[in-house]
Amino acid sequence: MGTPGAHAKASHAFSFSARASIARRLLANGVAALASLTACTVLAATPPSTPITNTASASYGISGTPITVSGSVTVNTMASTPATIGFLQYVSSVAGIPAAGAASQNVSVTQCNAGAGFKPLPAPRLPGGPALTVPGELLLAPASLYASGDPVFVRVTDYGRNLDPLVAETVVVTVSSNGVDTESLRLTKTGPSTGVFIGAIASSSGAARSGNCVLNVGSNYKLLATYMDQSANSVAITADALVDPLGVVFDASTGLPVSGVQITLISMATGQPAAVLGNDGTSFYPSTVTTGASVTDSGGTVYAIGPGRYQFPRIASGSYRLAVTPPANYVFASLAATPALQTLPGTPFFIVTGSRGEVFQVLPGSPIEIDVPLDPGPLAGVQISKNAGKAVVAIGEFVPYTVTVSNGDKNPVAALRIADRLPLGFRYQTGSARLDKAVLADPIISADGRDLEFRLGTLPGNASLSLRYVAAVNAGARAGQAENTAQAIGGASSNIARARVLVSEDLNRSRAILVGRVTQVGTCDSKQDGPSEEKGDAASAPLGLKGVRVLLQDGTYIVTDQEGRWHADNLRPGTQVVQLDETSLPKGFELQACEQNSRTGGRNFSQFVNLRGGTLWRADFRLKRVASCLNEQLQVQGKVVSLRLAAPVPNQALSATVMLPDGVKVVQGSVMLDANPFAQAELADGFLVARLGAQTGNWQRLLKFELESAPVGNLGLLVQVQPIDQPAQSLLPLQLKAPATQAAQCAPMALPAQLAVGPAPKGPAPVSKASGAVSGLQLVEKLPYDDQWIAAATPGTEWLHPQTGFVPALPVIKVAVKHAPRHQVELKINGALVNPLRYEGNVMNPAGTLVLSNWSAVDLRDGANLMELTVRDPQGQTVLHESRTIHYASGPVSAVLDLKRSQLVADGRTPAVIAVRMLDKDGQPVRRGAGGVFQIAAPYLSQDQADAMQREPLTGNLGGNPPRRPARWCSTSTSATTARKRSGPGSRRNCANGCWSALPKEPRASRR
Repeated sequence: MGTPGAHAKASHAFSFSARASIARRLLANGVAALASLTACTVLAATPPSTPITNTASASYGISGTPITVSGSVTVNTMASTPATIGFLQYVSSVAGIPAAGAASQNVSVTQCNAGAGFKPLPAPRLPGGPALTVPGELLLAPASLYASGDPVFVRVTDYGRNLDPLVAETVVVTVSSNGVDTESLRLTKTGPSTGVFIGAIASSSGAARSGNCVLNVGSNYKLLATYMDQSANSVAITADALVDPLGVVFDASTGLPVSGVQITLISMATGQPAAVLGNDGTSFYPSTVTTGASVTDSGGTVYAIGPGRYQFPRIASGSYRLAVTPPANYVFASLAATPALQTLPGTPFFIVTGSRGEVFQVLPGSPIEIDVPLDPGPLAGVQISKNAGKAVVAIGEFVPYTVTVSNGDKNPVAALRIADRLPLGFRYQTGSARLDKAVLADPIISADGRDLEFRLGTLPGNASLSLRYVAAVNAGARAGQAENTAQAIGGASSNIARARVLVSEDLNRSRAILVGRVTQVGTCDSKQDGPSEEKGDAASAPLGLKGVRVLLQDGTYIVTDQEGRWHADNLRPGTQVVQLDETSLPKGFELQACEQNSRTGGRNFSQFVNLRGGTLWRADFRLKRVASCLNEQLQVQGKVVSLRLAAPVPNQALSATVMLPDGVKVVQGSVMLDANPFAQAELADGFLVARLGAQTGNWQRLLKFELESAPVGNLGLLVQVQPIDQPAQSLLPLQLKAPATQAAQCAPMALPAQLAVGPAPKGPAPVSKASGAVSGLQLVEKLPYDDQWIAAATPGTEWLHPQTGFVPALPVIKVAVKHAPRHQVELKINGALVNPLRYEGNVMNPAGTLVLSNWSAVDLRDGANLMELTVRDPQGQTVLHESRTIHYASGPVSAVLDLKRSQLVADGRTPAVIAVRMLDKDGQPVRRGAGGVFQIAAPYLSQDQADAMQREPLTGNLGGNPPRRPARWCSTSTSATTARKRSGPGSRRNCANGCWSALPKEPRASRR
């Protein structure tokens, strides 16, 4: 054995030797394992998500003892990611492009196979611009549309091709143009391990030739890019885009293209026709084109356009709209629904924002493709109308229809046909067709029995024909409104005539009726249905409350009548919510919870009602009066009695009676009200009465008086108060303050007048006419220059009336001029001297330093009138020469909305106020007092009609016009027609400052 130090040193040397041996062994084993693993991957691909475990062990000996150490690591193979392919376009900036729509990409030189192997392509060049820098960073955005001449960028994303981070790997794609030109491209990866490959190829509108490394394209050509994804059993992935997209203008009824339509591209930035460039990016292209007609740009390039097609090749990014001028037999913009248009022949159509004249956005580098539908307009001179012989029908009945076709043109219409479509469940009765009382052959009937085509032959000029036939209502008809349409066809279409009938349901089996009453009751034991005269309980009957709004959960509302009754019919079965509009409750009332059940949900202004079909259900609401909110304080200090009364709300009348103990009297002259003697107090044996009258606002009164002796016993107090518009109430002595539940009701409420309307009238919207003169409207000019004004006026020369901008109400006008006494005044209108007979003379002020000259009834003509005034001194020198243009407006020809004067509120309580400014043919405000008609489209009503229906529910809307106050408009000095709620007798007087007609909510959502 050696020394300890020698042993440690030998052990240390042995350990180093062992580790070196282990390292050499591990290195050898690792190399062998790597060679084995490489050989395996060549033989077969490992499936995704397969665990691979690598185990290493080391064996060695220490002092003759064998030792083995091992360790393992497990990894899972990744699943391959499918490759993707897409088109990109170069953009100069991200302005106007959605977030994440554009990104900077590193683009390398693209190679193309022209038959002799892949060769580098020149840098892509923008039309009319410089070449782009490649390799380099370019701002690219996804693309689906290109214009001819644009460089076409292709991007392939394939993470499976990240083989070596030190090598710029490539992939090969094929790009074809409409199947006639095919080019093979080699794309280079954008960076180490990105898995993204991008390249570009130029496009041209030349003749197609495959393999020339240029994509030859034309209008509406489709580009197709194809890449073989090696990671998924060589699956081909593709992407497509469109070149030089052409919009189409088409018939909204047939889907056929319409040529001859003029389309102008308007820039919203300037309001003028937009600047458009051709495909080369430098030549100017017309901003107004005609569909179906070829176009030539300033560079001489001819653009062949197909029927109904149009194109704007290159425009800058921004906001635009299409101004469309259709032919005489078409109407723009179309009212047809987009889903219906997509069912026509020729679909799909690109119906997008802009197809109906809306403003649309153009992103950088993106051409536009917008299809425009046009509705068929009236056939020249031909009008059609249709009427149903019944308004309400039931299943099993017959409906006679009458179709009238009129030709307002002198030329006959040959081969005229009527296309008629019956409602669902209606069927034509064979042999019922009559044309002007003559038997007409049965129509051609479609397979479903609904489409009829009557052949009428020739319609003479300035003549009309009447077609009559009968339809049966079969079991397939649905309850509700059933509309029948008819249209004259023959080369073009006439207007569409409509006739409606109401298909009623026998015995109302599937719908329910809901009724109720809103009443004032003293207690919950009061009878809700009203008094019974036989039992003599009329005095205890509840009183109905008028004008309370009852709401249903679908927005339907009903306003209670004079007796507080209401009803809603034709309701669907199921749970309905009936609720009171608390803002419509009369002042001084609150809801009373008489029924404690789950139907109220803890809210006494709302109820749940479970309706069943064919039944009648009821929902009542009971209200009680709110206490007067009166506070009473009665105090006795020795012989002095103080009574303090206060309330936060006004009261119509107030009286207080203090009852004194036996033998106690009030000292004469001691009664004081608010520290002032109150001689009106009534003193009698045993009590004092103070009648205080009406109290306003948040009031407080203090009544004091002195007794002859200190009272022995209790004082009694009886206060009687009458709230505004309510009966008097007597308060008990101990009721010193209103209950807490009523405290919130004490605040004064300022409620607007409630609006109650009935159902909308059937048929077309009513037209109301204005009378020739508006009562109470003063149109005669009255100038303020009287003797008092003349006496106070300062000397000088001034044209006082009319001022610039004055709008005369009559075709004559007054003129007033202030000048010195010896000056001569000359007045011309429209270049001619005013008739001397119009001169009324002059008036001099008391000091003799001022003269006022007046002309009366100076004639005006329609439109602009040039008035010239010349004032000369005695030497003939011109002191003042001035001209003014006075516009005498003709009748109204247009109207514009006046937002400042309008009250566009739709809260269900406030009538909407719509102010309309009436303008004449020159765009000037119409004169004061001008009258006319206005029409409100159903289902809306004017306030006049709603008021008339409230006054006379049964007759107030016969013929669509209320009998008492016809709807009208009249012009004001500002030429604004205002719709608002009329109130009281002042309405007629206020018509001089604007006429009104309020528009409530849709009447169809209300019932009475």
